[in-house]
Amino acid sequence: MKTDLTNRERRGGVALIMVMLVIFALAVIAGGFAYSVKVETILARNANDDHEFEWLARSGIEYARWAVAEQLTIRTPPYDALDQFWSLGHDDTNEVFFGHDLKSVEMGRGSFRVDIVDMESRYNINMATPDLLENAATLIGIDYADVPVIVDSILDWIDADDYPRPNGVESDYYQGLDPPYLAKNGPIDDLSELLLVNGITEDMYFGSDSAAVATVLSRGGLQSRIRGAETVYTNSFVKLFTTTSIGKVNPHTAPNEVFLLFMDEPTAAHFLRLRVEAPEQLMASLGQVGGGPPGAQGGAAAIFGPRSANFEVRVTVQIGARKRVKVAHVVRIPNQIEPKLLHSYWE
Repeated sequence: MKTDLTNRERRGGVALIMVMLVIFALAVIAGGFAYSVKVETILARNANDDHEFEWLARSGIEYARWAVAEQLTIRTPPYDALDQFWSLGHDDTNEVFFGHDLKSVEMGRGSFRVDIVDMESRYNINMATPDLLENAATLIGIDYADVPVIVDSILDWIDADDYPRPNGVESDYYQGLDPPYLAKNGPIDDLSELLLVNGITEDMYFGSDSAAVATVLSRGGLQSRIRGAETVYTNSFVKLFTTTSIGKVNPHTAPNEVFLLFMDEPTAAHFLRLRVEAPEQLMASLGQVGGGPPGAQGGAAAIFGPRSANFEVRVTVQIGARKRVKVAHVVRIPNQIEPKLLHSYWE
């Protein structure tokens, strides 16, 4: 009798365990199904959001095109400057932009912000002379002994031949790196290509202050081929150069450092004060200065221009908690009313 009771208890315990295992298995299946449904719901919502992101970004780009086009209709002042509406300035001198705001535009379920950067605020590196590159390297803070290597390597990267300059390198050098690659032997399309050029480090490219947070990495071990990480670079290539410009620098939008590419420090300080105190006189005063870019002809007036043609447009779109940035290149072409959109991409 006692044995029968024990067997029943065992069978009952086994049955209970089986029931618990079935319940657990069902719970796991139900949880997996719920998770799958949640993931599919999120993917479907994101897919719908992507459609809205695209149209909000396009709206922001069109808004930017309108802003830079309307600036040309304003005859006073006859130049593009950082205190104007397109550059998120106040621009209280006219009513064209009254009631408009680039900083926050609500539309549908989302919003966008438009930031416009004047690409004519820096000098086109593809047009730089050896003397100008040497001056830039000195401004950046590159050691004097390393300047010839930097200058010749940049020129070898841009020129069409495979013959290295005395201190430069061509494809045969880059082919020996890991991973190997070829010299461009053509104009630089994106300034970040400089990170591929012999001797140029991230600190030189971004500047010492921002190098720690840089996300663009140098290929081929370029980080320390010339100088150690302890070197401090007071300026940088990104502050001085661009690859997207007509070759003239807008003195009303250029960073202070860019002036030093073309003139000594006291002269640059004079023009920077004039830009603040009497901006309408800036271009005329620059026209009275000789000098100009090292290695170029025509004086300072030959390298400065009051109107900008190329603009980088950054549209930050937000829908709920999601945020994305679309970058576009907009060009104002002389004698054409509407600026042209050359290309755009999502960051």
